[in-house]
Amino acid sequence: MPAEEISDLSSDTVGRRILQTFEAEGQTKLLCLTTRDLGADDREQAVIAPVSEIERWWKEHSFIDTVIASPDLDSAVLLTVDEFLLVGGDRSFVEAVLGKPLDAARAEFTEYAEDMANASRHLPGIAQKWCADH
Repeated sequence: MPAEEISDLSSDTVGRRILQTFEAEGQTKLLCLTTRDLGADDREQAVIAPVSEIERWWKEHSFIDTVIASPDLDSAVLLTVDEFLLVGGDRSFVEAVLGKPLDAARAEFTEYAEDMANASRHLPGIAQKWCADH
């Protein structure tokens, strides 16, 4: 889903909803990792940390795509620097993170993909694969 820039996980609406959803699922610690190799000396490329400490980690790494996931990997959110969210998990988790029913989110993304087809030719194919008649 397209998402507005998240400047602060704990005070931004979407960021806060992500953390609250993980907490509502009973997660007290989260796996956080970057999608780019930061080198062997970077001890925080991937961490498991209490939810209360995620904000600090995320601020230090938000200049690159990051993943926040449950330690069992049953649910995850990819936050991209180009303002997209990719949410994985069961239906209730995905809907809670997105703040809307899944059918509405699929329709919204399909419309967005059509509007952006000239700039991002791959989006209509993604919408067709993941949003059509699921």
